[in-house]
Amino acid sequence: METKDFAFDIDFDSFKDYFLCKAFDVIGNGSYKAHVIKCKDNHDAWAVSMHKSISAVNECLRQLHILFQKIDFLPNQYLSLVSKDLLQTTSPPICSAELWGVCGISGLHTSECVNVVCSGRSVDTFTMHKKYFVFFKYFWFVLKLDHIIRSLMRYWIVEKQDEVTGMSKSEQCSHFSKTYNVEKYYTIFNASMKHVSESLLLYMEHYELLSPMQTLIENKKNEKKERKRKL
Repeated sequence: METKDFAFDIDFDSFKDYFLCKAFDVIGNGSYKAHVIKCKDNHDAWAVSMHKSISAVNECLRQLHILFQKIDFLPNQYLSLVSKDLLQTTSPPICSAELWGVCGISGLHTSECVNVVCSGRSVDTFTMHKKYFVFFKYFWFVLKLDHIIRSLMRYWIVEKQDEVTGMSKSEQCSHFSKTYNVEKYYTIFNASMKHVSESLLLYMEHYELLSPMQTLIENKKNEKKERKRKL
């Protein structure tokens, strides 16, 4: 199956199972995932269903990774460079107010540029048109989903400490599933998957339509931009 033919969407029940499994694993200090696998191997219906849901979300993320890796072969490496730096960070990207500048992705001068800051092991700043920031924001959310869920759970445990004190791990999991709003993250996830996958496909199609001479010109322009960025 071609990646471009893959449907980058997940139903709510599958996403909720994925989210809850990750969340319960934090509550159980890493024991819940092993519990699900054991019960799945015993053919317990609930565990078989949850494992199927987790596999569906993981496959969706895997297909997006495959799609993302294809941009490494395109002339303009700026998008790949920023995206890879984002994957090394544990904080979402932030951007400045609009300013005059040269967009690193399109190469155009515009007053609607923003400086996007990626702060991980080092701090990198990239200048681009503000419309591209939405892509990077969604890109970070989707591919850092596991990290986001675990961070949310650690915060929830601290915030709800008084409520969950005295509860068993099972009771804490039940309390979380009944009170936490997973649906809002599902909405963001599907919107992010749609935006990122469609953006990457359109980006690749742009270069597929270029003639060999145009591709050579694009390569030269991007090499020049990259040299300037390093100065």
